[in-house]
Amino acid sequence: MVDALDDGVYESIPNVDPTHKQYFIAIDASGSMQAPFGPAANFSCREAAVALAMILQKVEPHTLTLGFTEGDHIKVIPISPKQRLNDAMRTFQEMIKPQGTDISLPFQYATKNGMGTDVFIILTDSETWAGKQHPQQAFDEYRNKYNRKAKCVIVSMAANNVTVGDPNDAGILQAVGFDASLMQVMRQFVMGEF
Repeated sequence: MVDALDDGVYESIPNVDPTHKQYFIAIDASGSMQAPFGPAANFSCREAAVALAMILQKVEPHTLTLGFTEGDHIKVIPISPKQRLNDAMRTFQEMIKPQGTDISLPFQYATKNGMGTDVFIILTDSETWAGKQHPQQAFDEYRNKYNRKAKCVIVSMAANNVTVGDPNDAGILQAVGFDASLMQVMRQFVMGEF
């Protein structure tokens, strides 16, 4: 199944023009991300997230990809769309070990490091419980300090009743799962077309 993902990962995405924004892709590395991507899926939420990160890297020229769990466990992950998915998975799993989930970490990292991020992409199953700050508060803090126009796309790899961001915040797009249309929807959101 991983080979099928590898072979189809780029062909399944329609041609999408890059936005040329600065992207911060954050992949949840918690243990729960090892669950199946769907009831009939032969691959995990983590594999789906890494595949989507590779697709985003192929479309957008300015990306930084990190893996995160909780505490201070957030690391730059040197994966690239030129790798095979199983190689990227191996790199990801060697660099960051499963723990709890603190979705505020990517925003805190960007704030602490003074990053000029335009778009945060959070790939998670939204089972977040760790940390001292709510993700929305951390995102607001980043925007207030560095980029008021920054946007965030939260892609939930599993359907559950958890909402990570404020549903009334026009700068946040929340999606559950993904298909070939997600890239175009994200582009329209980032470019302010809806």
